[in-house]
Amino acid sequence: MANSSSSRPSRVLAIALAVACALASPAYAAPVAPGSADEDLPIQQFIVQFNPDSPEFEDGQALQLTLDRISAGLSGPGLKPLRLTHERRLATLVDLISVDRPITADIAQLLMRAVLADGSVIRVESNVWLRGYMQPNDPDYSRQWHYFDPAGGANLPPAWNAAAGEGQTISVIDSGYLNNADADGNIVGGYDFVSQATGPGASDDGDGRDPNPYASSGNQHGTHVAGTIAAITNNGFGGAGAAYKSKLLHARVTGNNGLGLLTDVIDALVWSAGGEVNGVPRNQNPADVINMSIGGSGSCSAFFQQAIDFAGSRGAVVVVAAGNNNADAGGFQPSSCDKVIAVAANTIEGKRASYSNYGAAVDITAPGGDSARGVYSTVNGGYGYKSGTSMAAPHVSGAAALMRGVFRWSPDSIERVLKETARPGPSGCSAGCGAGILDAGKAVARAAEAKASLVNLAPILNELWAED
Repeated sequence: MANSSSSRPSRVLAIALAVACALASPAYAAPVAPGSADEDLPIQQFIVQFNPDSPEFEDGQALQLTLDRISAGLSGPGLKPLRLTHERRLATLVDLISVDRPITADIAQLLMRAVLADGSVIRVESNVWLRGYMQPNDPDYSRQWHYFDPAGGANLPPAWNAAAGEGQTISVIDSGYLNNADADGNIVGGYDFVSQATGPGASDDGDGRDPNPYASSGNQHGTHVAGTIAAITNNGFGGAGAAYKSKLLHARVTGNNGLGLLTDVIDALVWSAGGEVNGVPRNQNPADVINMSIGGSGSCSAFFQQAIDFAGSRGAVVVVAAGNNNADAGGFQPSSCDKVIAVAANTIEGKRASYSNYGAAVDITAPGGDSARGVYSTVNGGYGYKSGTSMAAPHVSGAAALMRGVFRWSPDSIERVLKETARPGPSGCSAGCGAGILDAGKAVARAAEAKASLVNLAPILNELWAED
């Protein structure tokens, strides 16, 4: 074009304005239910607040004439006119306006812009659908206070309206699994990294490392942790899992007496994140989240940190238990390592569990229970109660998987948002229990907001530059 160079500055300005408008959160924007199928429900009604001094506020005929004018302005060649009708005035003195047919979210945005442009209108929103918080039909769900109790629970029910962990894989670096019909269906792989065939921490399967992560020593720890993360839910059996549509990897690292070697844990970490381990087949399901409800005394080993850094570089969120020593978590590993989310434990009352470690190394607190009321999850062939920071960490791992199922944040961002959305508490932890008690509902809602804020700018740019 002959005049392309002269028109380009104005086009650049137009693009800048378009991008700014696209990324802004306009006053007319309709509320969006977190993450969800609600976005696909039909839109056919709007709530409009008219200026109390306007004719439209006082006179129904004037209001309908304004609606007719707005509707005509949205019509064009080949477009079927929209008919806007006043339905009723609400108790809050705002008005319900209907459209003569269901419209898409894009058309609804255009309509709300046109309505707001009228000088008589103060605010307009679409009449969104709401729903009751999802409550699992599993018969033992009522025992799982740690999901829903207002004082000590993780506030999972509102999160489940938006996410269930689809597309997420969680590695449970622990004692391996024992058969349980409520969790086995979510297992997509695993490996037995226990290298000792005899002695303390022996695998008890007679051959050291092998492809089968079954807990030959009979230790139920890893099975209990896995059930909190991803027990199958809404199947009318047992209880529920935090991220019940996520998939489980079992990386077995502890044998008899619940003992495991650091070197085996290091290999399991690298393998879980998709890295190569000598003599071990490559993991075909790299983990999005890695849960380590294991630990020992001492500050973080440099070799342990290397493995954690590798997992983080592959995008894995690493969640660890703070420890059960009623001591400063900074004196234990992996809670003292960098790039982990260290989890302390709270009781049903929202207090720090008496056994839970604490201190500056702790990032967040989650339900871990105590001897009076433990966490209810899968054990060999059924369900049972256990307590500990080992039981707290999988709540955070499940929440991280729910968040990532909505919006693919980095591990650092997942940690930041979990902390920002945690609710105050727990009580009785003056030495430090992190940002507060896990609030999965708020964390997932924040992920949904991040998803909704993304704007596809390609159509805008293509249109602006079409003539060039």
